[in-house]
Amino acid sequence: MNSFVSSKEGSAFLSQLSNHSIFKRTTSGLATFNEDSSDNNINKKFYNKIVSRNNHELFIATENTIRCCDINNGNSYKILDIPIIDFEIERLLLNQSGTLLAIFNTFNLIVCSLPSPGFINSNTDSKIIEANFFKIGSMYYKDTNVKILKFLWNPLSKYDSNLIILSSDNFIRSFDLTFSFETSQYELNLLNTGNQSSFGLNFEKNNFIVDPISISFGSNDFNNPSGCLTLYIFNQDGDIYSLYPFMPTFIAVPKKFVEILFNETALLLENTKNNDTKNLLIRQFKFVSSLYKQLDTAQLEINNNLQELVIIKPPLEFEKINLIIQGFYKLSPFPDILYNFEGTDLINVSCGENLDLLVVTWSNGGILLLLQNSKSIMRWENDESEISSYSNFDDDEEDETKYDPTLISLEYIELAQQKSSSFSNISLVPLKNSNYKFYININNLKLIQLEFSKWGKLLNEAILSNNTDLFLKITSAPLNSDLMLISGGNNDQNLDKFEGLTILIEDDKEFIIEFRSSKVNIIEKELNEKAEKNEKDKIKLKSVPSIDNSDSNKYSTDIKYESLLSGPFEELKQLLSLINHENLSKGTKSGADLKYQLSATDEKSLQVLNQISKNLVLKNIINYHKFGLSLLNRLSLQHEELTLQINKLNDLNKSGHDAQSRAKLSEAQEEKLNKLVSKQQELDKRISKLYDQLNESLQNYSKTRGKDIAISNAEKKWFEELNQISNHVSGHLNAKVASLTSQASYIKSFILSSGWAGDYLNKTENLKQNFNREYDWNTLIKKFKENGKLIDFVGETLDNELVDIEVMMRDMHL
Repeated sequence: MNSFVSSKEGSAFLSQLSNHSIFKRTTSGLATFNEDSSDNNINKKFYNKIVSRNNHELFIATENTIRCCDINNGNSYKILDIPIIDFEIERLLLNQSGTLLAIFNTFNLIVCSLPSPGFINSNTDSKIIEANFFKIGSMYYKDTNVKILKFLWNPLSKYDSNLIILSSDNFIRSFDLTFSFETSQYELNLLNTGNQSSFGLNFEKNNFIVDPISISFGSNDFNNPSGCLTLYIFNQDGDIYSLYPFMPTFIAVPKKFVEILFNETALLLENTKNNDTKNLLIRQFKFVSSLYKQLDTAQLEINNNLQELVIIKPPLEFEKINLIIQGFYKLSPFPDILYNFEGTDLINVSCGENLDLLVVTWSNGGILLLLQNSKSIMRWENDESEISSYSNFDDDEEDETKYDPTLISLEYIELAQQKSSSFSNISLVPLKNSNYKFYININNLKLIQLEFSKWGKLLNEAILSNNTDLFLKITSAPLNSDLMLISGGNNDQNLDKFEGLTILIEDDKEFIIEFRSSKVNIIEKELNEKAEKNEKDKIKLKSVPSIDNSDSNKYSTDIKYESLLSGPFEELKQLLSLINHENLSKGTKSGADLKYQLSATDEKSLQVLNQISKNLVLKNIINYHKFGLSLLNRLSLQHEELTLQINKLNDLNKSGHDAQSRAKLSEAQEEKLNKLVSKQQELDKRISKLYDQLNESLQNYSKTRGKDIAISNAEKKWFEELNQISNHVSGHLNAKVASLTSQASYIKSFILSSGWAGDYLNKTENLKQNFNREYDWNTLIKKFKENGKLIDFVGETLDNELVDIEVMMRDMHL
């Protein structure tokens, strides 16, 4: 096993990372949390406390806080304000778009809504960043002591808001956070799944899955629709099951996703002869067709990668139907040694374009790389027919179109051969956008990288080019992957606990950040290969004219065209192999004398002769013509390709001359621009002088109050209308004031003439004069109480009368 050694001398980016303050550890321990911190319990947990976003933003969990920073902007970090975290954080997981962050502990799951990328660069002096957060499914987990075993973000969900959780009560729950974060939208009891079809090595119906420990989607890539819709379930016995199609309430996918799924289903249906399988595929085709019909009228969404997505949903007739758990799958070939050990983890790993592998691990340190079944069939509970032919091997005629629920074992690796002490806990560390490799965490002490690009690229090429011979050679040959020890050694006692891993890419270099309990290891590594497109499909020519370097980017030209020779040359070889000497010289399988068969006149001999002429001569003549036509087509394409390349080369030279001419034209345009600027400056000076003169004349007029300035007829009309409106408004206001004044004087005279004012003044005078006399206060209080009772009685009477009036009006329908 190779190992990485990080050199002290590295790039500036490595130095910037190593000295960043976000990696500084606090001195306080974790004793404040009521958790079992024994070595056994810690070793059985899987930690991942560091994640990255957009290749330059880091999020790190330390105890119960989350730090975040932008590596490219300063050396400081900030803290997300999430006060409800009262536990030690074990795992962080970002969704596909980087908008939601899941914060995990064995009994707790909190989702934090992150602001858009770049928010960490805010100019505020505060180190706290406010964020929205909410607990997920407290009624299922926190309040019931049910453990969360594994959780995933659904790569297809609308707004990336669908969270899938596997828990220790044998339930899989799907939370659509746009609807509710407390109640699951869909749940499946793995101990009671109804009508389940079980196949593989088990030919009897088995309606439950015991001890599930891990789940994983078949793919996270839109180019692999069936993989994205398949949820695999792995149990402790090492058996693999699946749910297909596993969909949220709404999915947001590119149109190409649905088109690929539609074409794959149509091809499976066309090539299937088995009746039972065809019945299931007809129902699957109905389901996929309903998705396809929604494309023209579907709502559009733009994700963070500026990719246009369509929002569609399953048909109504399929929404309330539970899926059938398919499996367990047959693993072929299966290492016999694994029968004695337990399974530990399951993930998917990208194997190039449109292909993903499954990786499973066992408690003995065994790692098995599996090729997924490309002919998976969608299954629901109320399927009218069961696939009885799964275990039927008695047909007289071999049917290659029967559904084969098998996962092909590509490579088996046993880490125990690397002299590792024990494997009480072995888990897999998946990373986004990581092709042909993954990482293995052993007992939270050692970290190993496994890379399979040597044979993974050949396998991907064989599948994309439909090269059967190459595919069979790869799957039947012993494959060897590269194992590299990232960190850890023979002495496990002195190692810090592994707590997470992430990778940043800068200047065609890979920076592996390994987060441990008391330190951080940062390893700089050259990328094995740069991200490149298929050179067989596209040819890119770039020309930069010899002009000023500062303007070179303006005139660079990218000329791209589709190659006419993109078709695989292997097709010609396969056609040629069908007409070789061996096929032409083959005799009958029975080994009978051909001369005797030709001389005979019985019907049986004539049938043999007909079979020989049909199977050998006619087929080979047809294959010969196929090869000739294909070869002729290839030659014509080569001629056209040569012509096309010559034309493109002429275009390239012409673009170079055009760039130089544009550079000369730009100088003339610059002179014109300078002239226009100077003219504009002169105009500005003249306008400023006129403005000063006008301002001076206005000031003089205000001082001397000279003659009126002449105004136009339109202005005179406008002033006349303004005066009319003013007179009308003022007259109306004067009339109102006069009316109010007359009313006030009338009220005053009425009061004085009625004598009320005199009585009031006399009573007031008597009160002032007799203020110091003694009154019978008890009598006054008694009168006040009597008056109060009288007022209450009158109020109740009025209330009752109002109620009676309301009833009468209601009866009269008023």
